[in-house]
Amino acid sequence: MDWNWTWNNFIHNMVGKYVQTPQYDYVKITLHCESCGDKTDGFTCPKCENI
Repeated sequence: MDWNWTWNNFIHNMVGKYVQTPQYDYVKITLHCESCGDKTDGFTCPKCENI
């Protein structure tokens, strides 16, 4: 995995969310595992970690 591409993609998504979010609303981030789709909150997936 190219970490530079991943970091740039993350920054691009955050800027997009910031621009599209109304002034008095908040930005919500939900991260999911790429393999199984479980919610990870930015940590490694416990199901896919040992695979």
